[in-house]
Amino acid sequence: MSLNSELELQADNLLVFDYNNDSKDEFLIKKEFRYYLTDQKNTSYFQINFPDESYMFLSSLNIDNKPPEELVFRCKKDNNIWIYIYSENNLQLQFKTITTGKDIKKPDGWDGDICIAKLSDINDDHYKDLILLVNSGFDMMPRGVMAYDLKHNCELWHFWIGGSPRNLYVFDINNDGKEEIIMSTTAVSNGSVVNGFSDNKSYVIVFDKKGGILWHREIGGVFSDALCGIDSLENKNEIELVLVECEGTGNKSEPNQILILEGKDGETKKFIRSGDKYCGMAVCDINRDEKKEIITGNTDGIIRVYSSNLDPLMIQDIGKSVNLIDASDLDSDGTTELLARTVDNQLLILNEYLQEIGIYSPQGNCKFDVSVVRDGQKKKLLVCSGENKPYRFSLLSVTGPNMFPIISKYNFFIPSVIIFFSSF
Repeated sequence: MSLNSELELQADNLLVFDYNNDSKDEFLIKKEFRYYLTDQKNTSYFQINFPDESYMFLSSLNIDNKPPEELVFRCKKDNNIWIYIYSENNLQLQFKTITTGKDIKKPDGWDGDICIAKLSDINDDHYKDLILLVNSGFDMMPRGVMAYDLKHNCELWHFWIGGSPRNLYVFDINNDGKEEIIMSTTAVSNGSVVNGFSDNKSYVIVFDKKGGILWHREIGGVFSDALCGIDSLENKNEIELVLVECEGTGNKSEPNQILILEGKDGETKKFIRSGDKYCGMAVCDINRDEKKEIITGNTDGIIRVYSSNLDPLMIQDIGKSVNLIDASDLDSDGTTELLARTVDNQLLILNEYLQEIGIYSPQGNCKFDVSVVRDGQKKKLLVCSGENKPYRFSLLSVTGPNMFPIISKYNFFIPSVIIFFSSF
């Protein structure tokens, strides 16, 4: 396996998504107050110009049920948040969503924002509605989820909480033929309590389409982060929620927990505590047994693989705090590779046996981030590095023969090959 640079460019930000719904990702490149949509060869499709940098990209959504997708931006103006929806570079719709922002704590200026947008037909009128995850910092309000009717240009409902929203999913988790809205939270501990939900605890909350709570569960305490995944772990009709408690206070005496909850009612199916503090999670069939495994990083330096019953399957001691970023078939050989980042800013690539097959370190130990880019059946890596804007982005293709032949999952006598990639 080797990584080869296909494209390098500088930008304030670069977003990756499948604009044409053809299994090939495009790039939305931000430079100051201009956005450029390009393919993976940096061929431009179109450009969108805004008056200033307060206009930020929020999401790419298929609102009208046909490609290409619509581009959703948000803009903060005078403690309000506006949404702008573009079809290509043509403005289709604009509306005000948040009108209750108040600057109550330092630093100056209301610090609220909309951080995630999803779609669902909330009111069963056969038109998609917008589901927005709303967050704020020390100003604390509002935080929660709101639904907006795009056809009639009006808010349908909102539900505010004390904690800071983390994940947002729209999924039929109880097999009733209707989509539910699932939100997990972070316990930021600013002293906010709204509708019975405190920001001293982390939760997972499941709403029906009218904004009513179907069920909720407390996950962790002060400064904990409820990382959520939704899947059918044993490929049956049952849907489970995988909740990983991450972080928590430094003097926490017991390890973080992993819970597998019933999608229909939140009842605990399985539960385990291990390691110190979990850092990242992936749910995938890493050992090709037609069941999903749960993979985590941890501050104790150990990557752990659990079965769908939370039985330990494999561990790999990295020797330092490690955050699991992604699990996917990078080189199209039919097996899963893991991407993980260590506390000293190294990117590790591991094979399905948790053996190290690649290490990347940026020059000068600068900050970096990595995204997986789809190119049909192939995958690429987009590495962002640098301390200040504009950042450097490198698109790296994954090539080379399959060094690890398909063998029994019980045979671990495979030569480990470490490949050092050239740094910037």
